[in-house]
Amino acid sequence: DSYWGIYNDINQIKITWDQNYLYVAVDGCSWDNNVILFLDVYDDYGIENMETLNSWARKFNFFNFSPDFFLATWDRNQVPQFWSVNEGTHSIVTENTNISTIATFDTDRLGKAMEAAIPWETIYYEGQFWNRKMENYPTIKVAALITAGDDYSSGPDVAPDNISDMQENSTISVNIDNYLEFIVDTDEDGAADLSVSPNDWQRIDYFQVPLTFIPKQLKIEDITFPNGKVFNPYQDEPFQIQIESNQDARFSAIVFDAAGEKMKELSYHQTQKNTWIWDGKDEKNKIVPFGFYIIQIRSSNHEAGKIAAFSVIK
Repeated sequence: DSYWGIYNDINQIKITWDQNYLYVAVDGCSWDNNVILFLDVYDDYGIENMETLNSWARKFNFFNFSPDFFLATWDRNQVPQFWSVNEGTHSIVTENTNISTIATFDTDRLGKAMEAAIPWETIYYEGQFWNRKMENYPTIKVAALITAGDDYSSGPDVAPDNISDMQENSTISVNIDNYLEFIVDTDEDGAADLSVSPNDWQRIDYFQVPLTFIPKQLKIEDITFPNGKVFNPYQDEPFQIQIESNQDARFSAIVFDAAGEKMKELSYHQTQKNTWIWDGKDEKNKIVPFGFYIIQIRSSNHEAGKIAAFSVIK
């Protein structure tokens, strides 16, 4: 349900643990953008406005929860960063290099992820004012988002879904106002529960349960020919084919003759408005015979496709 389509979309958050670590993962796809997972453990301080941070400054405000830690990466970076918030302030003071992390986001490849194993002593520690013990903070709030790559920008998607929605325009500030909350220590004995399954729904709550949504189906709105549908490769400028789609996606264009034989496969594109240039030559670099031809447009995930006919003359 991302405003920027399936290639910049958070699919799900995964959480589990053992006696030594909290394991977290964010599944999805990030194309030239960033993925951040926020953890809110303590109720007395945390990030309220990301624009005030000295690193990873973004146009996000937080309502209903204030993150104390976050895990962040960018497209093609394989080692996510884990940051903690200075106690009593909203400033990031350290990057914790002792955290084991990995990420596999790689441009248009779907089904990738960011993961981390966070030691419990990193989350629950002796602070300046009092001890951060699990029995005092047995629940953790979580949210994850996709953000544009530039500082002081926002992004198109968050999980769980925002109450006040997101923005397609990354220059607009966004209020992150929903989260999932899970219980680590139900009996408050100071140790993570190992006898109860972490995916027990009785352990999970939301500030507001996300509404059921209908994903926006990818569609090719139209195929147009800016210079007309008749092409003379001996005299005319290169032939132009243009499409408009309802969201960003990766498309290919293939030219067939009237008998269905493949003449030329044109390069991939990834935007809502795509233009291909064809010089009238086939795969062997020879000008094709005159006649009727078909252009087939399809998305790389095979969700959307469209065809149109045109003529080649001499």
